[in-house]
Amino acid sequence: MKFERLVLKNFGKFQDKEIVLKDGINICYGGNESGKSTIHTFIESMIFGMERKRGRASAMDDFSRYEPWENKNYYAGSLEFESGGKHFLLTRNFDKYTKHAKLICKDDGEELGIPNGDLQEILDGMEKSIYENTTSLAQLGTKISDELITELTNYAANYYAAGDQEIRLEAALEYLKERKKETQKRQIREREEKQAERERLEMEASYVWRDIHRIETELDEVQGTLEAYETKEFEKESAKAYYRQEDLDETAEESKWRVHPVELAGMFSAVVLCFLILQRPWSFLSAIVVVLASGLYIWNRVKDGKRKQSPEEVLEGTEELSKEKLVWKKEHLKGMLREKQIQYENLREKEEELDEMSDEFKAAERRCEVLELASQKLSELAQEIQKEAGGKFNKRLSDIFSQITKGAYDRIAIGKGRDVKLFCKDRIADLRQVSKGTIEQVYFALRMTAIEMLCEEEFPVILDETFAFYDQERLETTLRWLYKNKKQVLIFTCQTREIEALEYMGIPTSVIEL
Repeated sequence: MKFERLVLKNFGKFQDKEIVLKDGINICYGGNESGKSTIHTFIESMIFGMERKRGRASAMDDFSRYEPWENKNYYAGSLEFESGGKHFLLTRNFDKYTKHAKLICKDDGEELGIPNGDLQEILDGMEKSIYENTTSLAQLGTKISDELITELTNYAANYYAAGDQEIRLEAALEYLKERKKETQKRQIREREEKQAERERLEMEASYVWRDIHRIETELDEVQGTLEAYETKEFEKESAKAYYRQEDLDETAEESKWRVHPVELAGMFSAVVLCFLILQRPWSFLSAIVVVLASGLYIWNRVKDGKRKQSPEEVLEGTEELSKEKLVWKKEHLKGMLREKQIQYENLREKEEELDEMSDEFKAAERRCEVLELASQKLSELAQEIQKEAGGKFNKRLSDIFSQITKGAYDRIAIGKGRDVKLFCKDRIADLRQVSKGTIEQVYFALRMTAIEMLCEEEFPVILDETFAFYDQERLETTLRWLYKNKKQVLIFTCQTREIEALEYMGIPTSVIEL
């Protein structure tokens, strides 16, 4: 990839600012506040876009910082570049209300879809974080960021595993982790559902058991009452026989002597006395009264004898009715007991079924085991691959570092803990033991190595005040290496020493003065 022309239509302090870039080394020279950082940010914004932050952060973000000084409603620019032998025109409008981007192939006039990923495809999948850690270098870039380490790890594993950088180790491991997490969540949810169902069944079973106990108690009471009736049957029959015999005797006596002869004799004597004692007509009247009273007495005695009920009949009327109710209640309770026992057994069977793992749960367990094994094997493979790839990375890093230091150091290596070791003929040093200029060279070499390993498409190298701590010898050596190894280099500087060094070495240079 090569930048050909920048047009800052309205960006920061610039209006219709055109910058033509060439192959080799381009130097953008100017003093402080001349706009070097503006152009640097413009290039990055054209490639990756520019999003405005929210809240208080928006006051200090790039959108606000490089907003046009004049006519803020028109916030735009264009970038012409070459990639894969084709020439493209990329235009963007950064205004928050009319924001849009357009990508056109200048060779055939075809408009490409940025939202569809056409630009990312041209950029070979370059992400902003990797761009900032590799191809775009600034002064004091003396740290290995997490993004760079991650991408180098992915590259190592992908390249050696499949020869394809599109396979991302980190993404694969994250995918496996997420799948395992989802599976475990389903298992937890199923356990919770089972536990809730088990608690419900246990509560319902306890209620049914209490009903069974109550029915059994009531059934025992009814059975005891019926047994009491049966044990007293002989006594009841004896009583009935006694009352029956007594009734027969009374009936026989009453049937024989319903009115006693003495009573009849008394009645007759009273009539005779009426005639002997009293005179006529009072004797006749008194005799009639006595006869009527005697007749009424005799009639009542006969009537009472017919209406009298035996004790047997009274006993049977009460006891037989109670016994029938008890027998019915007993059978009813037996039916209820059978239903409750069946219900209780069904509830217990359901509880036992819950204790057994479902086929789905077993399958989830197997999936978790498979995912865990896959993650483990992938991690083990990655470690082996990274160990092998680490040798390649350190070899190329050492080669670049040796060239830009003129062989002052034989080898450089980065360990697992990101510790940097510098090897020379007679000693081993770490970064705390070397100068600031050497440290800057270490990280320059690191980023140049990362560019080669991470990007199949060669990107322009952008250096923003990178050589501030370089002495003249280091500067000349590094510039010579850039000229020989990089297709296009863009250097932002406020000094003339880079220009002078290039002129001294006879290296062709394109200078853009701001």
